[in-house]
Amino acid sequence: MHYVLFQLGGDYGMSKLDLLAILIAALCHDLAHPGVNNLYQVHASTKVAIMYNDISVLENYSCSMTFALAAKHGIFRHLSQKQYECVRSIIIKGKFETKKKHTPNIDLFFFF
Repeated sequence: MHYVLFQLGGDYGMSKLDLLAILIAALCHDLAHPGVNNLYQVHASTKVAIMYNDISVLENYSCSMTFALAAKHGIFRHLSQKQYECVRSIIIKGKFETKKKHTPNIDLFFFF
C-alpha cells in the first residue's frame, strides 16, 4: 500500500478516486474479522455463514461492514453516484481478487 501511494502516486493511470478506493480497501481489508476462517464459519453454521449462503463468508461480511461504516460516517457523501459506484466496485473487486490470489484453498488446511 505504501508503495502504491507514495511511489506510484497516481502517475500510472491511477486517479485520486482510485487511490481513495485502494486506501479504504486496505484499511478495511479484515474489518470485523472474527479470528476464524470461512470453512469454520460454514461448518459451525454461524449467522454470518447463513447470511452469505456459505459463499466467501468473511469477505462478504467485511465488505458489508466497510460500506455500513462508511455510510454511518458519511465517507462517500461528497461523491457523485457514478464516483461512488466506481469506488465501491474497486473495493469489492480488490477484496475478492486478494482472496483468489493469496488463499486459493488455504481454508482446508486450517479446519482440520
